[in-house]
Amino acid sequence: MYYNKSRLLYIVVIFALVLSSCLYLFLHSSFFNIKSVAPSGNKKVSNEEILEIAAIEINRNIFLLNTDFVSKSLKVHPMIREANIIRHLPDSIEISIVERETWALIPFQSVFLCVDEEGFCIDKLARFSYESYPVITMEQMPERVNLGQAVYPQGIKNVKNLWDKLSLEDKEKISDFHLQNENLDIIVYTENGTEIRFGNPERMEEKIAYFKYILEQERTIEAEGTGVIEYVDLRFEGQPVVKTK
Repeated sequence: MYYNKSRLLYIVVIFALVLSSCLYLFLHSSFFNIKSVAPSGNKKVSNEEILEIAAIEINRNIFLLNTDFVSKSLKVHPMIREANIIRHLPDSIEISIVERETWALIPFQSVFLCVDEEGFCIDKLARFSYESYPVITMEQMPERVNLGQAVYPQGIKNVKNLWDKLSLEDKEKISDFHLQNENLDIIVYTENGTEIRFGNPERMEEKIAYFKYILEQERTIEAEGTGVIEYVDLRFEGQPVVKTK
């Protein structure tokens, strides 16, 4: 009985080794060599540019491709936010691209920096439509800004967080945002010239409620001709400080 069990175990082990060897040889055979590489999701970055950066070898075994390395190489491009390398067995690769999109404009020297919601500069233009994007000015700017460089990303994210919580009607009343670099406090300027010292993202819901009230007061004061609001300070807890002129 012991002999039969040992022999059976021996046969099972040999069979497993043979099966593993066959599987290994099959997975590394020419059947799984890459025959095609196709980008998807890209609109601004050309297929040729993506393929050149990815540098995926045709006829290379699909399982030996370092997808993380290729993805990181592609994300160096200033217009590419995400790059996912997808294996379609047995022999094709898809490069799924998510491009960066302009979210806001930053005046800089004689141009506008087009930045995405993470603050990455993706373009520089001499002219742009102010109505399409929020405008963000900054207390300090670097001497140079290159494509693909992040411009105070945490500050930009704070402004984006505020922007997302405003209604379309509220957004239309905003002239621009000003970012104080040292403490990342936000100042909002309305179309009527009111300076709203919003501060940091703390107490966001409370500040948003006051913000909507201020816009309503602007309309009331303007209609009554009783003056204008110079600034409103929302940085501290309690009732906001309001100064009129």
